[in-house]
Amino acid sequence: MKRLLMVMLSLWLIGCGREPTEDLRVHVAGAHLLIENRTGADVHVQPLNEPVAWIPLSTPSNRLQDRESRRLRIAPSQRGSSIAVAWWRPGARIDGSGVRGPDRVRKISVELTELQEPLSTDEALVRACIANERSVAIVSPGTAKVAGRVESECMALAEQACANESSCQTRLEQQTQESVRLDGLIEKQQSEKLAQTASGQPVEQIARDAFHDLRNGYIDSYLATLCPSMRELYSGPFMRNTLVGKGADYKQRKLQLTKVVAQDPQSIVFLAIDAAILSGRTPFAQASKFRATFGRDGARPCLNEITLLS
Repeated sequence: MKRLLMVMLSLWLIGCGREPTEDLRVHVAGAHLLIENRTGADVHVQPLNEPVAWIPLSTPSNRLQDRESRRLRIAPSQRGSSIAVAWWRPGARIDGSGVRGPDRVRKISVELTELQEPLSTDEALVRACIANERSVAIVSPGTAKVAGRVESECMALAEQACANESSCQTRLEQQTQESVRLDGLIEKQQSEKLAQTASGQPVEQIARDAFHDLRNGYIDSYLATLCPSMRELYSGPFMRNTLVGKGADYKQRKLQLTKVVAQDPQSIVFLAIDAAILSGRTPFAQASKFRATFGRDGARPCLNEITLLS
């Protein structure tokens, strides 16, 4: 027995004295990115979510101890792309301070594959929360939040609520009820908008409102002003995404419709100014033009499309 204990102690001492390895493991585990340190020594890690400048400092906040694991929730917008995790061991002290840089930086890339249905309760909560925030932005445009902030807040909600399965399910049910309420408000707004048009709203105002909705990403409101055939054309995901991209471009350029320069029973042409003209960077640049074309939906006018001419 004594000999056996001596052998086990020797093996343990040999294991403790082993050289650190490169065995840092990074993989997708459901809704999370799992980082596992199996190198035999403490390391420092940094997920590279986007191409921004960063300095690999060895600090307590990014240290991952030997045999320790760290779970990071994956944002839904990251799915279908890849992420790199940089890691290193402490290197030389920087300018004689107590802060150390890296020995050398390694990177591990991982594909963030789409989750398969059915989603786990916590991930369903994240996505329901994000969808509801988007609906809120349609109902009350002035309260819209930046997309990245919405994801961060919804993921934080899930991490907090889903520490307990019962609490997680309760919060998901609340988000589902809120979704029904918001869908009702959006439907009501669209019905009121259609009623306005049917009551003889000037076609010029129809075009201006539609341009505002398109530029600000309120695609459901924009579609509500279209003639039935065009609404059906743009209802699929691909064509809808073309509208999203077009509107984002208009918003980034800060395009604004100004005066009407041509009009006939089927169309109106508007002048439009952009950020360059408004800021004075190119005050003598030629203004752009947009054409809105119209059709009929029964007794009321409806928009076919609004397009950039120049």
